[in-house]
Amino acid sequence: MKRETKKVFTTKQLLKGYFDSIGDSKLWPPVNNYSLFVFGSEYNSKKYLYSKIFSTPERYELLMISDGTSTSVNLSENFFLSCSKEVFSKYLRDPKTLKKYEKHFYANFPLIDKLYAKYTYKKIATENIDTFCRIAGQSLDLIWLSNAWSHFSIYFDKELCWKILLESKVKITREELDDIWDHATIPAFQSFDKEQEYNMFEFLAQGYSLNDVAEKCQYFYTNYKEALSLQEVKKKLQRRFSSIKNSKDAKRALTALKKEEEEKKREYKNWKKQLLPIQQRIADYCQIVMRVRDHRKNFFGKGLAVSWRIAERILREAGIDSKYIQYTLPFQELVKGVEFVKSKKDEIKKRQKGYVAWVMYEGGVQMAYDHIKEAKKTVGEHYLRSHATPHNTKAIKGQIGNKGFVRGIAKIVLDVNRSDHFSVGDILVTGMTRPEFVPLVKRASAIITDEGGITCHAAIVSRELGKPCIIGTKIATKVLKDGDLVEVDANMGVVKILS
Repeated sequence: MKRETKKVFTTKQLLKGYFDSIGDSKLWPPVNNYSLFVFGSEYNSKKYLYSKIFSTPERYELLMISDGTSTSVNLSENFFLSCSKEVFSKYLRDPKTLKKYEKHFYANFPLIDKLYAKYTYKKIATENIDTFCRIAGQSLDLIWLSNAWSHFSIYFDKELCWKILLESKVKITREELDDIWDHATIPAFQSFDKEQEYNMFEFLAQGYSLNDVAEKCQYFYTNYKEALSLQEVKKKLQRRFSSIKNSKDAKRALTALKKEEEEKKREYKNWKKQLLPIQQRIADYCQIVMRVRDHRKNFFGKGLAVSWRIAERILREAGIDSKYIQYTLPFQELVKGVEFVKSKKDEIKKRQKGYVAWVMYEGGVQMAYDHIKEAKKTVGEHYLRSHATPHNTKAIKGQIGNKGFVRGIAKIVLDVNRSDHFSVGDILVTGMTRPEFVPLVKRASAIITDEGGITCHAAIVSRELGKPCIIGTKIATKVLKDGDLVEVDANMGVVKILS
């Protein structure tokens, strides 16, 4: 095999290249503890975000820093804002324009469903591995192509909505927007976790046992870091659905879930009737952006699970422990086959101790392994400077995810697998929540996040659970500390540090 020659980069070079590329854009709140396997797959490249989707000149650059214990993913904020502004402005002129984005977003869902059902562990274990290398890439291509069309949904909140309404000269007052906003942002659709329950109840109603459906339901527990083993999936399914004893219980639960969904739709429809046409249009847009971003979750889970299953076999044949999957690059390494992965064995293992990766909008991934702590500090300071907030503030402002008022002990959780210190009634403080955070959210008395927008996972889940929630603080995880006594006034969007 011809030996690959590769340029060696320093962390200093990567940081300079990254910051030069994003220009004066602020940084998006860091995404924590996700894998190179997912975020190194170049989903942010123009290979997927081609110009016919968005006309924004902003570059979608991505920087990952791992110190061996935790990983942060840094993205430029301007790209998300530009996409949201562009699509909402088009929608206000002609609501039909949004159908194109929805059509392309959902187009690959059936294809991923087929791949997920077809490429079981048994099939992957018994057939030619070269075929599967290609399928791993195909699965990622399908989810990232759909994901590209969903970027208008990543960030949308009341202030951005109001700004675009003013710029578009829409005849609506701020008071009118305030009046409809709270109701317009209550999901009137089946959320990703309800969809999981729906599918599970259907299986159990047909007479399947929880053990029978572990592989079918692996996507429930596939996230941006890993796909849980089938043994772990079985344990989680047993805990989550232990109250369903037989097919009759499952049928009753299914009926109740359908009734709940129909009631949500009916309530939204009846409420919308009282609105003026422009108010109805804004309310419908809120529902669409929430639904699109929420529906990505199970879709991603299935696509990533297919690639993860295949990656397990590739690494096994390359003589590498499967725990290193999260440190591999799908397109630059895995899809090139077993022999290529073997040749990268030492470097893949080296990444467990830490790395800096610049995943470029123009395509390609550049890696460095020096001065990682300094890199984390540099990027962290840049983030705080760009959001111009002092370190010693006693009050943190954010957006209202769900109204309510509570006092309690703040607990910072950046990795859901490291949340043993979190007790029932504590206040969850995190960068952003993901589906795997749901059990933790249910135990929390309130939720505070750095990430914002009505489509963020914390906002949607907190409304379903009726928990006070403040989102979009930008700096909560940087300013608050474990054990702080805080007051969460989610009616006003303010967190106060009491002691």
